[in-house]
Amino acid sequence: MYDMGRQTGLRKDLARRLWNGLGFYLHARVDQKPHHAAKLRQKLEKVLPRLEEFREDRIIVNGFDRRTTSKCQDCGRSMSRRLGAVKDNPYMNCPSRKCGAIYMITDVDGRRARWDLVQENLKCKKCGADNWLGLHVWKRGAHENAMLACSGCSTKYQLFEYVLVKEAGDDASAEPPA
Repeated sequence: MYDMGRQTGLRKDLARRLWNGLGFYLHARVDQKPHHAAKLRQKLEKVLPRLEEFREDRIIVNGFDRRTTSKCQDCGRSMSRRLGAVKDNPYMNCPSRKCGAIYMITDVDGRRARWDLVQENLKCKKCGADNWLGLHVWKRGAHENAMLACSGCSTKYQLFEYVLVKEAGDDASAEPPA
């Protein structure tokens, strides 16, 4: 292994704060007044210690890959993902802790992506209606033993969260009972 150096990650919010704090001094003032050298010095003395941790870095990885964005279908929160990361893991959870919707992102053409909510269907045994729900709703409902009503006939179904363990015999490949 060859040690090429180190790279310290710079958070986007920190970079924005530093840039906005010093950006005022990078341009001539609109009101034609001179910049206050004392205020600039005070800003620099505040910023420089924050930048010291990056001084020894020898590797620059920008992470400015193309991004895909979408709004959560459940809670409306904005979501964003680097297209390069989609290749490694196509699934993403909504960042809202209260929501947690799960999406599968499909790279369409290297510049755009399609966001599909991961869903499961409850086919009503009474009327045959399809009841598609996000997997996050199923998981949360099972954890809370929630009741679901069929969209077609209002038949009630209760969700349960459990683990089924049974002896594996000759019919080991058989499906567990419903």
